[in-house]
Amino acid sequence: MAIEPDTTPRRRRSWLVVSASVLAATGIAIGGVFTYKAVSEPTPPVAAASFTMYGSIEIQNGYPGTVEETGWGCHGRRGFSDIVAGAAVIITDSKWQTLGTGSLDEGQKIYADTPAILGGPTRFVASCKMAFRVHDLPPGRGQYSVTISHRGTQVVDESQARSAAGVQLVLSAN
Repeated sequence: MAIEPDTTPRRRRSWLVVSASVLAATGIAIGGVFTYKAVSEPTPPVAAASFTMYGSIEIQNGYPGTVEETGWGCHGRRGFSDIVAGAAVIITDSKWQTLGTGSLDEGQKIYADTPAILGGPTRFVASCKMAFRVHDLPPGRGQYSVTISHRGTQVVDESQARSAAGVQLVLSAN
């Protein structure tokens, strides 16, 4: 038995080879574009870390007494009765968007001596200082507004908001 030559038309095979080659080249080109795009895209900037604002509010004891002593601690009284441990501290930006909230800690009494002219020396509570902390504030807002209870708003810049000394506010009846 003799082997007969292949009589399949060559056109069909060459079409198959050309089609496969075109598909392979297209796949490589598309993969290269996606790879190039993924490598060449800039990485987004890393967001700066949030910070904690530390601060305090001090009520100066005026006449009539505006500081109430509570054992070891203190808080506001009379016109300042809203300045107590747990009172809300709200931090907003220049668009009044709330950035964070905290609350006042128990007050610390600050003593002074009555002058000798007034029959001193006698120690008395001159003021009550209450600390606060507000965590996870976003950086880069420029100015931060601090509102404690309903006492109005104080605006501080970012360097003061971030400072270790904190934001120091004072209330006085006089």
